Amino acid sequence: MTPAAAPSRTVSRVTVFFPVYNEGESAGNLVRRVAGACAALGLPYRILVVDDGSTDDSAARVREQGAEVPLTLVEHGRNRGLREALKTGLAWLARECAENEVAVFMDGDDTHDPGQIDLMLEKIADGADVVVASRFRRGSRIFGVPAYRQVLSLGANVWGLIFFHLPGIRDYACGYRAVRSEVLQELVERYGDRVLELTGYGFICSVELLVRMGDVTRRFAEVPMVLRYDRKGGPSKMSALKTAAGYLALFLHRLRSRGHFTSKSQVR
Repeated sequence: MTPAAAPSRTVSRVTVFFPVYNEGESAGNLVRRVAGACAALGLPYRILVVDDGSTDDSAARVREQGAEVPLTLVEHGRNRGLREALKTGLAWLARECAENEVAVFMDGDDTHDPGQIDLMLEKIADGADVVVASRFRRGSRIFGVPAYRQVLSLGANVWGLIFFHLPGIRDYACGYRAVRSEVLQELVERYGDRVLELTGYGFICSVELLVRMGDVTRRFAEVPMVLRYDRKGGPSKMSALKTAAGYLALFLHRLRSRGHFTSKSQVR
């Protein structure tokens, strides 16, 4: 992949994707804020929302705010979990994205600042294939995150730094990322439905996806993140214990897939 010198040459369109599950008003607010930020970029854009079987009015609020913007809403008939929502979004992006398009992944709870998309595109223009909004870069700002959650995040990312070795990445857990469409298409072509394999570990699938991208490219970059946890409309859906177990499961899975050790059942 040969990057061009400016965003207008490297980016044909921006597609912003986020999954929602019982996010209520936050989902509608995010659609509105994303549309405003993308319109200011001067580039073609569209929004993809996967509603993962919400039992509240999330889908209705998304439709209402998206009535006058280029938006696609994909609805799961029942809640399947974040892993399946991400897989649905990945399949859609790999199929629908054009050459030199950039997909921006966000959380659906309105805690990410769409105003940072332009900073991500600058990094793409400089040659990055994947750009992460990082809580661990100078200039990052975090609002409303309890101290214990910050400690957990720091520990999780130390684990990522030690075991996953993605160049330039300090924040493995943040789901706010910009990715060139060619990376996503190669991931889906290479792995198909196995692009996300771990089950039962909740939010670890977002980390697994980032680590998978390292199989396709080593051109990573980060920008400082603005995290507005004070915008979150409800309690967190993340289980700290499940996520911690997921990091260990992901590490062991990567070892097995690369043949670093053999299970007892394979020893003759």
